[in-house]
Amino acid sequence: MHITRITLAIILSMLLYGCADWSEMPTDSQLISIFNAKRSSFEQTAETVWQSNCDMYYTSNGYGPDSLLAADDSLLYAFLKANSPRLDSLVEETRCLWIGFHAPEKGKHDTGAAEDTCVEFTYYCKAFTSFGLYKNIIYSKTPPHSELIEGKDLNEVFFARHDSDSYKMVDIYKPIDKNWYIRIQYFP
Repeated sequence: MHITRITLAIILSMLLYGCADWSEMPTDSQLISIFNAKRSSFEQTAETVWQSNCDMYYTSNGYGPDSLLAADDSLLYAFLKANSPRLDSLVEETRCLWIGFHAPEKGKHDTGAAEDTCVEFTYYCKAFTSFGLYKNIIYSKTPPHSELIEGKDLNEVFFARHDSDSYKMVDIYKPIDKNWYIRIQYFP
């Protein structure tokens, strides 16, 4: 049997990725410290992104509107064209991977779970074909529909649940301040 270099590279990357250490996920204390240090930047960003009223993911990599995953919407494109320099600066100030805005139709996501309209500041992402794990700072004008955890680091709660059942979806929040939360989402 002949294995090509590309096939071998794919197999090795899958094995290495599957063995990746999730300990690099920031703790709640680290995210709260970032939030407190840059609170006005978070608030400005949430206010700016909320005005778009369109689902979007925005990252500051010098791509401007091209960094958007759904740039075919002309209203969204106009919003990004007008706000890209400001959003670039705010992404850099908040030190997040990307900013997302989620405005679900009829309150449902493809998982069937209730979803909240929110601005997401993503700080950790591990995604593969079989799962996705995200840790965000969230701004939501309504309390989340998912479980609120207080007194424990969300990482501890997630890993305890994941170790007992890695095939179960996890969507947990921790309050930071009025309308601000830390969130871990895991999609098996």
